Amino acid sequence: AGISANHEFEVSVVVPCYKVLPWLDRCLETLVLQSIKSLEIIAVDDGSPDNTGKRLDEWVEKYPGRVKVIHKINGGCASARNAGLEMAKGEFVTFIDSDDWVSLNMLEELYRAAILNSCDISQCGFAEVFEDSGRVEYHSTAWGGDGVNESVGVTYDIESYLTVKPSIWRRIYRTSFLAAHSIKFNENLRRFDDLPFQFEVFSKTEKMAILPDCHYFYRQEREGQDVAVQDDRLFVHFPIFKQ
Repeated sequence: AGISANHEFEVSVVVPCYKVLPWLDRCLETLVLQSIKSLEIIAVDDGSPDNTGKRLDEWVEKYPGRVKVIHKINGGCASARNAGLEMAKGEFVTFIDSDDWVSLNMLEELYRAAILNSCDISQCGFAEVFEDSGRVEYHSTAWGGDGVNESVGVTYDIESYLTVKPSIWRRIYRTSFLAAHSIKFNENLRRFDDLPFQFEVFSKTEKMAILPDCHYFYRQEREGQDVAVQDDRLFVHFPIFKQ
């Protein structure tokens, strides 16, 4: 299946960036080297006070056309993701966190699964990588499929996937599907904006293509990342539940 006329790429990757200089290169390297050829990477510098924006410009210079950058005033992760989503010209879009990284064939595999199964959403497994200990935990989270071992193909058991750790970064979404349902990120939320996004996506679809392979590497224990149990920032969950 070719790309429909109104899309320039098969996949757009949106990467929100804020104070991630130590981890940024590894993330972008795994994206520019993706096996899928028809790809645009939209990195969004969300008014980062360090040299993140400057480093992104260097990546654009090195990979013109493949890497694009948006520099904006700080508005939080949701606003950065929305800015990238607005600019995306891919048939599908995905959101990758700038301190994580992915396998080099992740997007090709997800795109193939979505197209072959005529799905608006396609999902793979992920691995948690613990910075301090070097421990890696794999989560294939694939069940209910109509293919081999029920771990591939199409699943119609969408509701049960809501109980898994909320994540938006191991899926690709058909951009026309998001537009048709006006699904974007809630910019009033300064964090955890991925949770309502995932709920909205799952509530508007009946099926999803699944792959058990763990293509996404989710960095844990990095400095400045964790929100402690007694942290006031957790109160953001009240407006999320309301939404």
